[in-house]
Amino acid sequence: MITTTTVHVDTPPTEDAPSHPQAQERRDPTASVFIGGGYGGMTGFRSGAASTYRLHVGLGLGATEIGLRASIANRALDELSTITGGAWVLSAEVAHRFLQGATVRPVIGASFDRWQIDPDGRESAGAFGLGARGGVEIHYHLNPGAALVFGVDAAYHRILSSIDNATVLPNVLTFGATADIRL
Repeated sequence: MITTTTVHVDTPPTEDAPSHPQAQERRDPTASVFIGGGYGGMTGFRSGAASTYRLHVGLGLGATEIGLRASIANRALDELSTITGGAWVLSAEVAHRFLQGATVRPVIGASFDRWQIDPDGRESAGAFGLGARGGVEIHYHLNPGAALVFGVDAAYHRILSSIDNATVLPNVLTFGATADIRL
């Protein structure tokens, strides 16, 4: 007597791969570069705030980033001093982003600052200082190796050296919003 068995296997239809990042994908590369800009304010707590343009560029190494941040305020001395003019600060910063892989991430950083003070009708002067920054970022992942990042932050700056041509308040707060691309 011969017995035969027939096995029938249904193969599921193939589906296109999803276009958004999946949990198993590497969403945070170990090294990345970033560039971005934004808008904000600068104040010495005298009477208001001066508007600033913000630029930043740097290198991300996992959760740590090393970068340069600039806040450029054309009329900042109106808020930081008894004279009129512009000011800008260039900060060499080391920062840490918390909650790797998350969409919303807190960030803190410390910086060494180079100030340029440009009073109206007087010679420009420079100064050095220190800074501390805190904020929050929202990461929108474009693919496993790139993200758009939107952030808001505030930074306290302490001017440590004297400025020859202007009496400038030593405590400055910068704040604002930025957008950057990380590759």
